[in-house]
Amino acid sequence: MFKAGKDLRNGITTTKVTLTKANNIIIKKIQKNLKKKKKKFKSRFKESPILYNTMSDANKRERQERIIEMFNTRVKGKAPPPSDSNHDGAEGQWLEYLLTGQKPNSSNEADYLGFEMKKESNKISLGDWCASAYLFDKKKKKKHKYGLCEEDMSKIQFLTYFGTPKAKKNGRYSWSGKCFPKYGEEWNFCGQRLIFDASENLICEYSFQHDTRKVEIPIYLKSGIIRIAFWERNKLNNHINKKFNQRGFFICKKNKFGIYNKIGFGDPFDFGYFVVGMKARTIILDSGMKEGNSRKYSSFRSPKAVWNNLITEEY
Repeated sequence: MFKAGKDLRNGITTTKVTLTKANNIIIKKIQKNLKKKKKKFKSRFKESPILYNTMSDANKRERQERIIEMFNTRVKGKAPPPSDSNHDGAEGQWLEYLLTGQKPNSSNEADYLGFEMKKESNKISLGDWCASAYLFDKKKKKKHKYGLCEEDMSKIQFLTYFGTPKAKKNGRYSWSGKCFPKYGEEWNFCGQRLIFDASENLICEYSFQHDTRKVEIPIYLKSGIIRIAFWERNKLNNHINKKFNQRGFFICKKNKFGIYNKIGFGDPFDFGYFVVGMKARTIILDSGMKEGNSRKYSSFRSPKAVWNNLITEEY
């Protein structure tokens, strides 16, 4: 819930309403301001998440200057509205709408003018990219294509076999945290590892011999090394290229008081950088798959320090 009062930093009066209603109030305020500034910002570029890879790199600086101007006039000096929401992306959506006027979307392309937009946090996401196939997928042809066992398995069974129960969540199973492997050749305590194959497909594997837990596992999972999830190289390559290999990225930064005050730009990077980062563990895969939720939650992230090292300009 929002508390009653006036947010002097943003010039927005809030009342005791739900998060959804409060966001609507903020959005209406932003829309009103955008209409006033429409003529000022209406120029050679559309305000839409279109890739500008057909344009000359000579225009990159011009686009950066536009983003900097928009940051300074729309975002700088503001703080995100208070919220008790557990939705990790709420602030990012607020920020994107404030800066660009774009509503939340699931586009796999760069956010604005060919640049991918990020907000500063301890861990900054590259993207939430689920696997090409999981062992619990129903389509056997799909599993066969990626070399996964074609035995029937439900998602709940998958979580029971390869995940762990969370005592704080009343025993709810999830494939996240310590049970999900970090990249490398070694097996974790759940008998799992995450590796690239010779073709740079990313694979999560299971070995019953390396599983130190006392769990009931079907016989067909006890022999040899079993693929339980498969990220096809082409899928990951497309995600990286569309998001980060156009004009690069920018990060909106806050001061110690939580007020946005800086914007930093970084150069484009490709799938090769992604592979090196995974192997060096500067890029990690945080699985958040859990019982009772249909989403698969496969978020690739890097610590803030890694992103800061990629920044070449800051304003």
